[in-house]
Parts: sequence; C-alpha cells; structure tokens
Amino acid sequence: MGISISPVMVTVAALLVASTSAVVAKAWRRIDTSPTAYEVLEEYGFPVRLLPKGVQSYDLHPSTRKFSV
Repeated sequence: MGISISPVMVTVAALLVASTSAVVAKAWRRIDTSPTAYEVLEEYGFPVRLLPKGVQSYDLHPSTRKFSV
C-alpha cells in the first residue's frame, strides 16, 4: 500500500515554494537598498576608516546632517 501523489498536488506545492521564495527575496532586496554607514561617509567625502569595523546601523538627519552610529 503506497501513497499516491497526484501531479496537481506537486504543481501546487511547487507554486507555493516559488511564490514564498519570491516574497522573501523581494523583502531582502528592500532591506539591502539603504546604504551602509560606510557608504554614507563616502558620499559626504569622509574616509570609511573613521568608523570601526562592524557598524551595523546609523541614523542620518538630512536637514542637520547629524550622523550617529
């Protein structure tokens, strides 16, 4: 006695996996679009070595140009 898997079930499962992967990939792209703290320093003409390695977040106020990590 074996388990029978229909082609429709396989198709539905494949579509579910593909759509979930697309949603996750889109979310990661959205997260990765903001520049790193090092890139912001370069945009303002400062050397990246001003910051220690491993800075993971920053706050930039464009009107005042206040930058904190």
